[in-house]
Parts: sequence; structure tokens; C-alpha cells
Amino acid sequence: MGSGRGKSARGRTGPPAQPIAYNVTGTLEPDATGNYRKGGTHNGKPYYIRLDGAWFIWWYIGTLVWVISAKLDNPDGPSWTRGETLEGKYNPAFPATGTATVASGRT
Repeated sequence: MGSGRGKSARGRTGPPAQPIAYNVTGTLEPDATGNYRKGGTHNGKPYYIRLDGAWFIWWYIGTLVWVISAKLDNPDGPSWTRGETLEGKYNPAFPATGTATVASGRT
């Protein structure tokens, strides 16, 4: 029986890759589009991190909204927010522009 760890191209073992959980689309400035995987738990809910680690989707307990931002637990700066459900359209907060759409990335 296998150990549950995957082998890299160089033959080293490591944890299996996290599946894509959500995809962010839209014409966004700055560009927060891309594939996100589960990163852990924050404020009692899962948070998601873009594959390059530059953006997060997370639950902001201060105003009870989902946030897309470059910093976990910091909605200041360019960000997008949405009410209680994670999937759907997110509204920009200055200086961000465009409407972000979050959809399930699971196949």
C-alpha cells in the first residue's frame, strides 16, 4: 500500500498536490484571476490561496463577508467582497476594479 505521498519529476517524494478548489475570473485590476487551492482554516472557515501564493479568498469576520485580497486577514488595499456565500460575483473595493467571479474548480 502506498504512503499517500507523490513522487516529483526528480524522484523525490512530497505531499500530493492540493486539488483546485475554486477559479476566479473577470477583468480585474490588479489581476487576482486564477486557480485557488485550500490553504487552511481562518476565522472558523476554510481559506483559499492562489497557486502562486499572491492572492487569498478568506472569510472576514469583522463584516461577515468573503474577501479576495493579497493579504490574509487584511481587506485594506485592492480587494473584492461578497456576502455569506463563497461562490458568485464579488464587488471591488477601491482601488480594485472589475467584478470578480468565483466558481468551483472541482471536476
